[in-house]
Amino acid sequence: MTVRSKVMAGILTGLSLAALCTTVYLTWTSWNAEPVAGCAAGGAVDCDHVLNSRWSRWMGIPVSLFGAMVYAGLLAVSWPAARRPWSLAGSGLLLLALLAAGAATWFIAIQVFLLQSYCYYCLGVHFCGLLVAAITLLLIQDGATPRADLDQMRALLGVNATAAASTPEDSSVAVGRFHPIIATSIAAVGLTALIGGQYFVAEETMVVESFEVVAEPVNSDPDEPSAEPAPAFEQEPAPVSQEPEEDTTFESVATELDGLFDEPEQNKLAAGLASRQVFFQGLKRSIDVGDYPVVGNPNAPIVLVEMLDYTCRHCRHFHHFVSLTLERYGDQVAFAIQHVPLSTQCNPNMTKDSPEKKNACDYSKLAISVWKLAPEKFPEFHDWLMESEKPPSVISARKRAVQLAGEEILLDDALKADVGQRIAEQCDVLHQLKVGLPVLFTHRNVIKGVPTADSQWTEFLEKELGAKPGP
Repeated sequence: MTVRSKVMAGILTGLSLAALCTTVYLTWTSWNAEPVAGCAAGGAVDCDHVLNSRWSRWMGIPVSLFGAMVYAGLLAVSWPAARRPWSLAGSGLLLLALLAAGAATWFIAIQVFLLQSYCYYCLGVHFCGLLVAAITLLLIQDGATPRADLDQMRALLGVNATAAASTPEDSSVAVGRFHPIIATSIAAVGLTALIGGQYFVAEETMVVESFEVVAEPVNSDPDEPSAEPAPAFEQEPAPVSQEPEEDTTFESVATELDGLFDEPEQNKLAAGLASRQVFFQGLKRSIDVGDYPVVGNPNAPIVLVEMLDYTCRHCRHFHHFVSLTLERYGDQVAFAIQHVPLSTQCNPNMTKDSPEKKNACDYSKLAISVWKLAPEKFPEFHDWLMESEKPPSVISARKRAVQLAGEEILLDDALKADVGQRIAEQCDVLHQLKVGLPVLFTHRNVIKGVPTADSQWTEFLEKELGAKPGP
C-alpha cells in the first residue's frame, strides 16, 4: 500500500465520517420533527423549505437515512479498498461512491431548479459525496496495473508467464476487472429507483398525529379534594343572565363595563362571546377561544389552533386551506390563531435571524393589536397579510392597521407591552412542543406541514372531524 493510497484512504475516511454524522443528525431531526440547529428559514438559504419538501423523503422514508447507510458503508470499506483496489472491497467502494455522487447531483439539481432554496447541511453532504467519488476513481486508477507491465515485470524476475497466469492472484485480478462494471450497474439501478420513486410518487407533506381522547386533568394533588373532571372536548358556554336590561345595545354595555374587565374579557364581550373552554390533547390543556384572535365563526363546533408566522413560507401556503375550509364548511370550523414569529426581536427562543424574518415581530404585533382594539377587524387584516406569496411591506401593514383600528395601535405603550408578553408566551409554547411551522391542533390531532392537495385536507376534515360541506 503506497503513501498516496494511504493519504487517499484517510481523506475518504474523514469525508465519510463527516457526511455520516450529518445524515444521522438530519434523520433524527426528521423523525422527531425538530428544526435543524442554526439554519435560516426563508430566502435562498432555507433549510426548513428543503427538509420539509416532498424531495426530502422516498416512499415516506427520509432520504438522509439512506445517505447514512451509504456513508457508513464507505467508512467501512475505505481502508480495505485502498489496500486492494481491485478486490471486492474496492468494488464496494466504487458502488457506494457512485451512489453518493449520483444522489448528490440529483439533490443539488432539485435545490437549484425546483426548490430554489438551499440547505447547507445537505450541500455539505453532497459536496462530500462528490469528493468521495473523485478520490475513489483516483484510488482505483492507481491500483490498476496494465497487463503488459505485469508481464514485463515477471519476465525481469524470471517468472514463467504461462504458469503465473494460472495463479490464484492473477485470476483474482482478471476477475476483479469485471467488478467495476457490476458496481456501476448496481449503482445505476439504485439511482433509478431513487429518482423514479421521488418523481413519480408524490409523498404527502401533511402529517397527522392522533392522541387518545381523555378527560382534561384537573387536579393531580391527592391531598386536595377531587373536582369534577373536565370534558374531553368542549364545555358549554357559561350561562348568560336572562334578566332584561334597560339598554342592551353593544355601545351601552361596552360603556357601562369599561374598566371592570381586563383586556381579554373586553375582547370577548366585543365579539359577543361567553367563556368557552376547548381542550386540546396535543397542547395538554384547554384554551378559552375568546382569548385568541379567531378566523371563522367563534362559536363553531370545530375549533383548530393554528400557530403561524406571517413570514413563514409554509404558513402562507397553508392559508389557502384555511380559506378553502371557511368557504366549504362555513360556520362549522374556526381557527384560533397563535402568533409565534421566528425572530430574535421578540422570540426568546430564537438564536439567529435571517433577512426574511426581520419584520416577523412587527406583523404579529400589528395583528394582535388590531384584534385587541377592533376584534371584528382581525380576520380582514389577517387575510390581507396572508393573501400574497410574500407579506406586504411593514409600512403598508402599519397604514392598514391604523385604518382598521385607529392610531392608538401605534401610540399605546401599555398595549405594546401586553402584546410583546403575549407573543413571548406563545413562542414558549411552540418551543416546548418542539415542532416546526405551520402546526395545527384539533381536540385530538396535531397536524404538521402543508397538504399536497385540497382533497387531502377536506378528506381529513370530513372523516376525522365530521365537517359537512355546505351548499
